[in-house]
Amino acid sequence: MSATRLVQGPIFLTFLWIWAWLPLFPAPAAQAQVSFADAGFFTETVTTLPPFTPVGVAFAPDGRLFIWQKNGTVRIFKNGQLLATPFLDISTKVNVSPAVA
Repeated sequence: MSATRLVQGPIFLTFLWIWAWLPLFPAPAAQAQVSFADAGFFTETVTTLPPFTPVGVAFAPDGRLFIWQKNGTVRIFKNGQLLATPFLDISTKVNVSPAVA
């Protein structure tokens, strides 16, 4: 099959038509909405961190909140404040490329 025949075929024309009209119909933006019908639920922002850095959280029995981050640090949120000193910092051990020999 020659390239000329492929370009003139109905499949190519269909793709060309879609490609030409696609910018006129943008997809709706995805929006995350949290909605609870139960009055027993509520949301509360307790701390703010740079986007996409928190990986997980855990509550301690005494009320502290441990937040581990992608860069290898574990932070503590205690008494309404994010403590300045990390609980654990292994950032030099994670996300490190091995030496190329």
